[in-house]
Amino acid sequence: MSSAAVSRGEIFPRRSSRGVVLGLSGPALVCVLGGAVIAVFSMPIAGGLRGLVVTAPVWALLLVLGLVPMGAGGKLVDWMPVGVSYVYRRVSGQHQWRRPVWRTRPAGTLALAGSRARLRLFLDERDSTAFIHDPHKHTLTATCKVTHGQFMMSDADKQDEMAAGYADLLASLGQADGVCRIQVQQRSMADGGVGVQSHWDQWEDKAPQASTVRRNYEALLRRSTTATEQHESSITITLDLDAVSGAVKSYGGGLRGGAAVLRQRMRLLEDHLPAAGLTSRGWITPSELAVVIRTAYDPGLAVRLQRHPEEAGDLPDAGAMAVDDGWASMHTDTGWHQVLQVGRWPRLKVVPGFLHPLVLVPGVKLSMSLIYRPIETSKAVKDAQHDDAREAEAREDRRKIGRRDTIIHRRERAQAERHLADLDDGHSDMDHVALIAVSAPDREALDRAVEDVRSAIRRAKCTPRTLYAQQDELFDAAALPLGLGMR
Repeated sequence: MSSAAVSRGEIFPRRSSRGVVLGLSGPALVCVLGGAVIAVFSMPIAGGLRGLVVTAPVWALLLVLGLVPMGAGGKLVDWMPVGVSYVYRRVSGQHQWRRPVWRTRPAGTLALAGSRARLRLFLDERDSTAFIHDPHKHTLTATCKVTHGQFMMSDADKQDEMAAGYADLLASLGQADGVCRIQVQQRSMADGGVGVQSHWDQWEDKAPQASTVRRNYEALLRRSTTATEQHESSITITLDLDAVSGAVKSYGGGLRGGAAVLRQRMRLLEDHLPAAGLTSRGWITPSELAVVIRTAYDPGLAVRLQRHPEEAGDLPDAGAMAVDDGWASMHTDTGWHQVLQVGRWPRLKVVPGFLHPLVLVPGVKLSMSLIYRPIETSKAVKDAQHDDAREAEAREDRRKIGRRDTIIHRRERAQAERHLADLDDGHSDMDHVALIAVSAPDREALDRAVEDVRSAIRRAKCTPRTLYAQQDELFDAAALPLGLGMR
């Protein structure tokens, strides 16, 4: 991602179709070569066609793994780790999780399922900010609650200005030492009417108690919980403690030292929010994070928890009571969920705000997370130079065998050259992914909601993609502001 100012009509770069050889990835190439070698040498070693037939199950399987494409991209072998992990969980019973009510957990750990149970809470005693520590990956995470103005109501120049500020925000965080992941999340949920009811209670100039106008208005307020939605936004920063170990030691070491370093990144984020048209509402506290987690797993309690947030309990206890993972969806306490990914970004020119059909899907409860992984500048430049050299080599190879360049080849070559030029100009580079967690009270409602979201993704000129065999893991990454990534 470039931090250059966003102008009217930007085109997302196209993912290169080139692989190691013939568009094949490394694992796919190994499978194809292995299958070919076994097939060729089995004939002279094992006696002609008989040897070829005997070894057919081996070389045929390797060729299938290396050549059969998957609908989501890549070959069958590229998805073997995900498939094997899913089968193992089904066989071992790990696809179903029930909270061990009578079993104690280590102090400070979160009541999450699977590998996410390793996450721990570290409380900032100064302002009660909730830091999430991952002791396995040595990371520390903090989440900033943000509000935004009427972006879609602004004129084109103002939108471009805020989009450029947002790009600068990401670039500044990405270039900060130790920041290994940035999560921008937008959540929609049922509105408990807390805001309008509070405004009504504080409004002094009301109609008389027994008047028809007042009775009708109060009845309208009571029904507002089923007719309105609430949207919340947040930005999460994840710090790699190993990458800034020297700075952590200078602040006393341990989690306290890591928190001191992370606070510097937090201040950097706050400094860049106004230029992006955003306003900080403070850093999320344990009680607020408990409400978010409990609502994600138990969407049926969303309205009640908005009115009575204290019922979410302590953060270490705010998790699902039950999780049933499936091939393309998952079931938690009172909700069915499915995680989608924006598989392909627009190939046409788009303007800032092109994702608004996806963010505002009427009647659908969803959480969308844009997850960015900063790439070190030296590595990004090296990779860009490698891609540029490969495109030049591919063009020369096509010239030697008499093949003409297609429009796709020319676009990929121009993209590689532009990417290298942007990095040379000082812009930052990031990997990014967009995950959407759709929630509904039952399976039928989920199917309808997912179809509405798919239609919204297509209206944004993107392509939806269902993430099979990893729903439980990616639901946490999409729905929870914990700075979790994907494989």
